[in-house]
Amino acid sequence: PQGAGYRPGEPWPALERPTWRPDIRAAVISTARVNMHRKMQKLATAAGLYPIAVLSDCAVYLSDGPSPLDFLPH
Repeated sequence: PQGAGYRPGEPWPALERPTWRPDIRAAVISTARVNMHRKMQKLATAAGLYPIAVLSDCAVYLSDGPSPLDFLPH
């Protein structure tokens, strides 16, 4: 796995690559964030469902039952 040999305080290995492009990295991350916010807004508008927690690529919603399918609007 990536980062298996990484130790806190060491420079990030990607910085040494000649292909390192921080502008492209920022564009990819910002596009993913905007798309996630759009999906959450669309679900909130359509079904009135709002996340209780959001991390970088994960949104957590409450469900009425134990199955993940119980969350989906009918």
